[in-house]
Amino acid sequence: MNRWNRIGWFSVAAGLGLSLAALFLGASRTQAVDRSKSPIVKQAEGKLIVHEWGTFTSFSGSNGVQLDFRPLINEDLPNFVLDRQSQSGIPIFSKGRIRASIRMETPVTYFYTDVERTIRAKVEFSSGLLTEFYPPVVGMAPEYQPGVDGTRPFGKSMLDWGEIDLIPVASLTPNIKDAQTKAWLRNLIEQRVVPVEGASNHYYHARETDSAFVHVRQPASTSQFLIRPYGDHLEKFLFYRGVGRFDQPLQATIANDGRIRISNSGQQEIRSLFRVTVANKLIRYSELASVAAGASAEFPLEMQPIELADLQTRVAEALVREELYPREATAMVKTWADSWFTEEGTRIFYMVPREITDNVLPLTVSPPPDETVRVLVGRVEVMLPSVEKQLLTLVAANAIRRQERQELEMEHGPQDPLPIPAEVLKLGRLAEPALVRVRELAKDAATSSEAMVLLRETRQALETAIRKGSDQSAATD
Repeated sequence: MNRWNRIGWFSVAAGLGLSLAALFLGASRTQAVDRSKSPIVKQAEGKLIVHEWGTFTSFSGSNGVQLDFRPLINEDLPNFVLDRQSQSGIPIFSKGRIRASIRMETPVTYFYTDVERTIRAKVEFSSGLLTEFYPPVVGMAPEYQPGVDGTRPFGKSMLDWGEIDLIPVASLTPNIKDAQTKAWLRNLIEQRVVPVEGASNHYYHARETDSAFVHVRQPASTSQFLIRPYGDHLEKFLFYRGVGRFDQPLQATIANDGRIRISNSGQQEIRSLFRVTVANKLIRYSELASVAAGASAEFPLEMQPIELADLQTRVAEALVREELYPREATAMVKTWADSWFTEEGTRIFYMVPREITDNVLPLTVSPPPDETVRVLVGRVEVMLPSVEKQLLTLVAANAIRRQERQELEMEHGPQDPLPIPAEVLKLGRLAEPALVRVRELAKDAATSSEAMVLLRETRQALETAIRKGSDQSAATD
């Protein structure tokens, strides 16, 4: 079954006796649609408020230098979410081959309005490539070309959603006097009219706000060869992702005793910094209130154990201080709680200054909103010196094993290939930059050479996994 036609989100309306379909569907999903006959009446009364949150993720060694990694290997989105290939009608899986120093994760853009209205919205990524999104767009740049994404320079990427109908949740709620019944029915409608695939997905947490529905209607493709997303699409936000390469204002250098020094090379203050370390399921953290522009500061060396729920609350409070609504802050933290706070490793979070977000990621909404709040969180995955030392030892030992294997082959003929160490494979998308860092630190030729061999083998293993994922995706679509 085609993945953008799996959404039966009006079935609940029929069961409840609500004519929601009449609200949205002015034409068959299989026919081209004249957008001048949109079922939503364009209105300009009342306020239009736009709020957005997302994450810039990077990886660095203990010296603070950003390293490239494959940001898009792990697929964690429902199948109805689109990417550049599926939007173009070309079902080829290739995004896992892209290497970048920044992964822009799950920006979601909320709209608040008391009246139904039609707007236009587009986002640009001046230093990257916008890779995934939902609902479908009417235009994107650069155009998708098989085999080209990931090889051309990043920059001048764009997604244009065209006309978007904003529908306040109250518009879908029947006029029922009993408050409890009304709240129950409103919640039921909110859950059932948006696409859902599978029992759970962290993507769905972003819907847990009071924002309006966004509705886009796309005509069917006029080409008999291309299968593009078409028909009506409903969501609680605009969603997009991307990868890029640009310098963040924060640099974290780590001393041998574990002290982390933060340097702010930007022109704006950086606020609400958190250091989080997860080891053996124990979460420890420390905080910095701010680091002034052009200044440096150190995290407290002593880190405090903290329960997951308490850490989520502290980070959500920091997001609210940046002017997100409480429900938005909670939705963001719930979306990323697992990877932020339970994955093994050390990472730093901070509030990216709004000026940087607007410069790197221009968002255009027309007519202009009465209020716009954009809160991007910087997430820096860092390698502690102790981890680098462990990997150095591991790679050096593997170099000895490889030499022994070569000597056996010379004496007894071909042997089974030497497997990639499990400790390397466990690093996932961070295995490549970690091996690059080990090669930089190696003090002898044998260890440096082994790091290069493991890097090449790891890349080959990842390419094989990508091709296998592509085959499986083609088989199920």
